[in-house]
Amino acid sequence: MAADSVSEQVTVRAIPLSEEGERQVEQTTEDGAQLRINVRIPADPVPEEEPRDGLPPLGDALSNGWDLLSTAVNAVAVAAAFVLPFLWIPLLFVLALWRRRRGS
Repeated sequence: MAADSVSEQVTVRAIPLSEEGERQVEQTTEDGAQLRINVRIPADPVPEEEPRDGLPPLGDALSNGWDLLSTAVNAVAVAAAFVLPFLWIPLLFVLALWRRRRGS
């Protein structure tokens, strides 16, 4: 395995201010830290899968079929939710026709 390392030196300096916004130089604080990170890189990358010919495995076929079924059920549910608020209009029309025929 190959290894790559990164080193970084960070220094922080803080100068406090008084309530009036003036610098208080006599109270200046300074501190430093060093950070080192080692990253390991695998020598052989993982090979990509070659495309397969023929039928997919059973698990993939079942998963795809279930996804298609759930998508179809969701589409029907969305269509029903869209139509549901408007169902009272044809119901009133049918009720008016029924009363007209019953009355004559």
